[in-house]
This record gives sequence, structure tokens and C-alpha cells, in this order.
Amino acid sequence: MIHTSTEQTATEYATDTFTFNWSYINTYDDRKGTASIKLVKIQKPAGIAFHLTMIPENLDVMDYMGFMEGSLQSIR
Repeated sequence: MIHTSTEQTATEYATDTFTFNWSYINTYDDRKGTASIKLVKIQKPAGIAFHLTMIPENLDVMDYMGFMEGSLQSIR
């Protein structure tokens, strides 16, 4: 796993980036393989956002974005 961090600036939020290979086995169809994963955690005022990019062996690119569970703050 490779981990990098950036500090918050006047124009960018602080981030943590994790890059690694994930070996998986699906229990529902017995597919297995390795996927390249990049997970970026973004420290926003409302909570911790994430952007996950997954590239399995067939080279499909899957992107997922959202907020980490339990991290959203009440905005008033």
C-alpha cells in the first residue's frame, strides 16, 4: 500500500490517498482476481468525502464517490 497526504491550502482541501492492489473472491459467483484500487479521502467542512477508483483485470473502470458513514456534520 502506498499512502500520501496533502495539507489543506487556501484553494484545496486536505487529502489522504491510498493506492494498492486488492485480491478478491466473490462469494456469489466465485469470480476471483486482482483489482488496482485508488482511494482518496477528502477532509471537507461537512465531513469526510471519498473518491474510490477500482480497475479490475478486465480493465473496466469503476468510480464511487460519497461521504464516509458517520462523518457528516449538521449544517445550519
